[in-house]
Amino acid sequence: MKVINILAFFIVLLLMTQCKNKASTSSTTVLNDSLLESKNWIKVKLKSESFCLPAKWKTTDQHSYYYFSRLNHNDNNTYFVIAKFNIKDTQITALKYLSQTYTTELKDTAELFNGYTVKKLNLNNNTVYYCEFFTTIKGTKYLMYSMIFTKNGFFYDVSLKESLARSVNVKKDYNNIIYSMTIEGESAFDRTWPIKILK
Repeated sequence: MKVINILAFFIVLLLMTQCKNKASTSSTTVLNDSLLESKNWIKVKLKSESFCLPAKWKTTDQHSYYYFSRLNHNDNNTYFVIAKFNIKDTQITALKYLSQTYTTELKDTAELFNGYTVKKLNLNNNTVYYCEFFTTIKGTKYLMYSMIFTKNGFFYDVSLKESLARSVNVKKDYNNIIYSMTIEGESAFDRTWPIKILK
């Protein structure tokens, strides 16, 4: 009887801490202290990463990014994207990447670059950059949230771009995606980690 109770406890715990996998049939889940209806969230599994994503967002097959998803409305300038680079092969650093991003944004003639903020953070003894980029395309203002970090020999940029008018609505979704992300079975980020702003 005691073994059944322990087994039942672990099954309930597992169901409460995972977002819905496409094959799952559970109706509600707990993801990072937020009650989410599992029919609204799916688990995306890549080679060594996984994360939860709103089910209404549409994964797009392409070859420019490691992962790319369109948000579910008629604005093709909004998306969720993961860029991933092998550090040994590319010799990329966060500062080089941020500099390249800034230069590219300044040169872009279709998208007017309005500014940015970058916060260098220490999370669990790892340096992470949290960025917000502000742009305008054909009179519509956009905000892109971005987390830049390294893990297990790879450099990651996990970004979400939305119109400025709707950006507040997706910020919670972005945070849930970030905190649900695992790399080789380990959490990429954890809400319990102390955050120290370095710059």
